Amino acid sequence: GTRYRTSHAVPLGPIAFPPVACTMAYTVCQICARVPVVAQGRAGAGNNTPRVTAPTRKTVNLSRGGQDVASARGTSVIAHMKKGMLAGIMDDGVDGPTPAPVSTKCPCGSGGEYDTCCGVLHSGSADDATPEAIVRARFSAYVKNLPKYITQSTHPGSKDLQRKDDPVEAVEQLEKDAAATMKTVNFTAIKKIKVTDGKEKDEQFASYEVAYKGAGKKGRQGAQTLAERSRYRKHDGRWMYFDALPLNQSSTKMEGQI
Repeated sequence: GTRYRTSHAVPLGPIAFPPVACTMAYTVCQICARVPVVAQGRAGAGNNTPRVTAPTRKTVNLSRGGQDVASARGTSVIAHMKKGMLAGIMDDGVDGPTPAPVSTKCPCGSGGEYDTCCGVLHSGSADDATPEAIVRARFSAYVKNLPKYITQSTHPGSKDLQRKDDPVEAVEQLEKDAAATMKTVNFTAIKKIKVTDGKEKDEQFASYEVAYKGAGKKGRQGAQTLAERSRYRKHDGRWMYFDALPLNQSSTKMEGQI
């Protein structure tokens, strides 16, 4: 094509580029083609070779969201991108905030790691768990959406498993109810856990307070408190949840959840 000359009239001959460089140069050219970099000067009389005029500098923002466009004659454009032009073109990443790391702490508030705290009970590896540990594990199950543990930790003689004539159907119904609660309620904290012995053998009571709020639009009502006193009884040598007594009026609808 036409050869351009500088003020020293040094001809620019053809240059051989490696294939990768050509690909990158072509990509840059496709972008630069949309922005006038140097306007051609008028050719002098009898001279068909364009001359480079003294440009007027103008800065254009080509980063995401940039809207500046240079269109005036005799204007050169200096393009700026966050990471440089080539880096911006070749970068496949997406700008944005770094996701917060997922916490490995147990939601029961013990301060320990989930895998060595309530996670042990959820995996079925703690047959000697105490009522307090089960209270914490049931709370964590609601936080982590594990309805199966609610049925696994409920005493077979509990009224929650007596609502169906078929024991299998009763377990399935309780699991569905627990799953429904997990979708509509966000449990945020459990505190003031206190365990006392009952009058009967192999019976203990656990009192506690649980902070929770409704999921979605229901959460606009703010946090509420469930105060409850749960009864635990042993079955086949294991402590299991039996029933619960609400200790405040606001917890009536949430009775027996933990």
